[in-house]
Formats: sequence, C-alpha cells, structure tokens
Amino acid sequence: MSFWELLTLMGVSSTILGIFLILYAVVNNRTLKQEQKLTRELIDSAFKTLGEEERLTRELIEEGRKETQRLIEKISQQIEKVPEKTAVLMR
Repeated sequence: MSFWELLTLMGVSSTILGIFLILYAVVNNRTLKQEQKLTRELIDSAFKTLGEEERLTRELIEEGRKETQRLIEKISQQIEKVPEKTAVLMR
C-alpha cells in the first residue's frame, strides 16, 4: 500500500469517525436536555412540597402554642383557687 492510499484510508476513517461522534453528540445533547428538564421539574415539585409542609408545620405549631396558652391559663386559675380552698378546709 502506497503512502497516498494509506493517507486516503486514514482520512476516510477519520471522517467516518467524526460523523459518528457528531451523531453521538447530537443524541447525547437531546438526552441531556430532557434530563435537565425532568430534574428541574423534580426540584420545583420538591420545593413546592416543602413550602406546603412548612406552612402546615407552622399552623400546627401555632395551634399547639394556643392550646398551651389555654392550658397555662386554666392551671393558673386552679392555682389561684388553692388558697381559697385551703382557707375553707382550715375552718
């Protein structure tokens, strides 16, 4: 095989390899764009879910705080009645 035939064969091989690499890059680019879109949707969904859970948690904490305050007031009233009951019992 002469030098020129070898050079031609290498050029054709390189061209074919280049075409396959370009096709692979195009397909890979489309796949990556789809994956990016799905990942972005997943992240947005997660943030939306976290926001909803955060709101529900705040509501539960507020309800618990109100219930605690109500119980503290009730216990305070009972404590205020203790001296009166003690005085009645001591008579």
